[in-house]
Amino acid sequence: MFFKGMSFGFMARNGWYSSPAGKAEIQRLINSGADSVALMVTFMQDTFSSTRMYRDFVLTPADDELRETIRTFRNAGVKVMLKPILGVWDSSHRGDVMFPPPLEMIVGIKTDYWAQWFESYTAVMLHYARICELEGVEMLCIGCEYTNQDKQEKYWPPLIEAVRKVYHGLLSYNTPCWWHYAVDQKWIRDWFHLLDMVGISNYYGNGYGELGMQITDVNTENITKGMMTVVKNLDEAYEILKKPIFMAEFGVRSVKNGLNNPADCWNNQNEFDGELQVMYFEGTMKAFESRPWWSGFFWWKWEEQQDRSYFKQPSGDTGCTIAGKPCEKTFHDWVPPVR
Repeated sequence: MFFKGMSFGFMARNGWYSSPAGKAEIQRLINSGADSVALMVTFMQDTFSSTRMYRDFVLTPADDELRETIRTFRNAGVKVMLKPILGVWDSSHRGDVMFPPPLEMIVGIKTDYWAQWFESYTAVMLHYARICELEGVEMLCIGCEYTNQDKQEKYWPPLIEAVRKVYHGLLSYNTPCWWHYAVDQKWIRDWFHLLDMVGISNYYGNGYGELGMQITDVNTENITKGMMTVVKNLDEAYEILKKPIFMAEFGVRSVKNGLNNPADCWNNQNEFDGELQVMYFEGTMKAFESRPWWSGFFWWKWEEQQDRSYFKQPSGDTGCTIAGKPCEKTFHDWVPPVR
């Protein structure tokens, strides 16, 4: 299965999918040329050290509006990857969840915080797996950029086994974006072999020091050459994984010097540069399209749900979105390779 996809609904509030504004954006995405959507639903925990997750009345889309949105996309011929996203109310990154190892400083008390966290997390995944099964969703992404969680090897196989009992579509995971995916970075987990496809976050740019692209003359050709570092690293990774690899997230902001750190949504407050997204998209497609293991991408992202005032430059919005920018046409017109 190949995805020419778009990420949609990151941090969409309860009720937004079913609102007039949400429905309008859904239709715009359907018209964008995407054949797939990474549809997100946020669930929460209170702090980086909480062990219990829950649906929130502010940030979690209701099940009925989520199911209606899935049906709208699928009825329009757009494949769906449901991507439940963990949010943390203390504003920590979801990958920074961390606990001390089980100790027994007081005799008779030995607390396994990771086991508690995964018990709650499994309940969340089972809930959304059942919705995926009911609605015929093509793929469920069981985690996103869990820098600390994905290292907890022993807890993932039981979770995957439980999910497969209620959902019979494809399972994937979205690896953290901190890698340039060299095998010696040890980013591949043993439990990845239990997945159907492996998703990566690809925001590769200049900002890896000597390991980065090191591009001074920014153009499509040089971005293609620079991106070959990731492609060649993934060639080696595929020999280990033997699973299709896709970009579960991929993108860059439409901002001057955005190539220095494509994932930076906080520090770069330069002026609008719509052509950078065009070059980044075209250059990446040219680098990846010949690889038989490559199963597509989900651009990050279609719309912005957070009010980042510094994105609103006089010359244009400098966020990752492509709606209404030059890259929207580039994305629309791009033809996937035949698999």
